[in-house]
Amino acid sequence: VKYQQQLTIPSSSYTGLILGDNVAILCTPQEFKESEATVTWIDPNNHTLHNPLILSPVSVSHNNTRYICNVRIHDNPSSCENNTEDIIITIKDTNVVNVEVHPQELKYSSDGMISCIITLNTAIGPD
Repeated sequence: VKYQQQLTIPSSSYTGLILGDNVAILCTPQEFKESEATVTWIDPNNHTLHNPLILSPVSVSHNNTRYICNVRIHDNPSSCENNTEDIIITIKDTNVVNVEVHPQELKYSSDGMISCIITLNTAIGPD
């Protein structure tokens, strides 16, 4: 290996995410310019994704998923392994706290409306 280096992934960007948020997680080699390295992400299904890793919107299926940042230094011989760094995405626990149902004049022979208010322990989506 000609070059090995530490990768930087901002730790605050991928833990305790809220459902519905839009998140971009950037993986950056510390000592190389963009033109000197290729940075990609590998998802849990082994698909290659671009950098930054985009989760838009964050969903329940992202919880406890592992993504790998993969960096190939262009000057390294092809026999060198790529530099990698793992992250685990975690979603803030979201559960129903309260459900209120308000029937409004339901009659057997006509259409009626029921309004339902669902209260969660966390906000959903961007403010």
